[in-house]
Amino acid sequence: MKALPYIAFLFVHFTYAQLQVRPLKSEHTQARYGVAQSEASMLPFWDDFSISNQSVDSIRIWGSDTMPQWDISLSSGVFVNSTLAINPPSYNVATFDGLDANGDFYVADNAATGEADQLVSCPIDLSGFANVDNIFFSFFWQAGGNVEMPEESDSLVLFFQNSNLDWIQIWSSADAGPEFDETVFTQEVRPVSTAFLHDQFRFRFQSYGDLDGPFDAWHVDWIYLNKDRTSFDRAYVDRAFSGDLTSPLAPFKAVPIAQFNTDNRFITNQQIGISNLDDVDDYPIVVSYLLRNTIDNTVFVNDFERGYFLLETLSPDTVQLLLADVAPIDLAAIDFSSMTAFDSVVLQTEISVKSNDGFLDGTQVNLAINDTIRQNYTLHDYYAFDDGTAEFAAGTNIRTGQVAVRYWLEQPDTLTHVDINFPNISPILQSAPTLTL
Repeated sequence: MKALPYIAFLFVHFTYAQLQVRPLKSEHTQARYGVAQSEASMLPFWDDFSISNQSVDSIRIWGSDTMPQWDISLSSGVFVNSTLAINPPSYNVATFDGLDANGDFYVADNAATGEADQLVSCPIDLSGFANVDNIFFSFFWQAGGNVEMPEESDSLVLFFQNSNLDWIQIWSSADAGPEFDETVFTQEVRPVSTAFLHDQFRFRFQSYGDLDGPFDAWHVDWIYLNKDRTSFDRAYVDRAFSGDLTSPLAPFKAVPIAQFNTDNRFITNQQIGISNLDDVDDYPIVVSYLLRNTIDNTVFVNDFERGYFLLETLSPDTVQLLLADVAPIDLAAIDFSSMTAFDSVVLQTEISVKSNDGFLDGTQVNLAINDTIRQNYTLHDYYAFDDGTAEFAAGTNIRTGQVAVRYWLEQPDTLTHVDINFPNISPILQSAPTLTL
């Protein structure tokens, strides 16, 4: 095997230490946007956040296409993302932590705890169901995921608003006990009693925990409120992608086009998880895949279809979400030599799950909206391990520790600049690290 040149960035102090991965704080100041809906909406209510817009660099904003369901004037700090949760029901979740809508600390005090993020619905008109006892509210939740786990004293709480506009606690994560599995999403189903059947009904998710950073995290997904349900109504005809496709350039998300060669050293098989929210375990699905160069529209893979049977289901007994196993998408035999003619290339992947998803309970809720994901990967003049959205901070457990980041080269090249995000994950002022190149 030939020896490859490489570049290493070293944060220098001289002693041995352990590498630590920590949650981080966004340094951006752009707030969420949108206008609260003034008129009460009707049933059903459903949102899995899959069509909410995401932005790079952890700017904590909502997508405008889902805004009419949420009251922006009352909501605060919730972050829609596809990377912080583990194996969610569908693409994107709403994350609650100790950062506000601008990514700043609520309180710059390590000892500060209390009400953190909250998500409040717009009014929902339930006045026409005064004598109905089959309206139920359900959602999936996870503690921690890829972020710091909440402590025993922390909680995520669901409130309903009655006709007197009082907030009544309906559920708390404390009901689940002190032990959480950060890899599992659990579904909760709660009845909407007659006290809440009025024309200005609202619900609210509220997190309680540290107010000084991205700590004590909770993730919420697949929120559903409708009539003609029961407490055993926990399965849905929905099959959805769970998280992002892995990068075809892995471990990188971007590489210099000058370093890319025709032997596909930088091409990696892709894979993605698919979740099954149904209680049917032999329902076939088909995955369709497209890979193209958006610069000249060269298509490398098209209509790559493979059928799967979902061997794991959403069990009403355990109310835990399980993933179907999906084989990787093999790119090793694809000819990418045409890309070397450009000084910049954007590879675009599009993957769809064809599972005959329909409309939820015969309503206008179209479950097919979470069946397709498109992602772009850049080959230009830089390397990047990340996708522009920072989820974690890397550091050591002592002040004199050192961290190195390595990039390997296919041929000699010139380094002109380095972009590094030094996240502030603690309100206590600390000395800045020394950077040596």
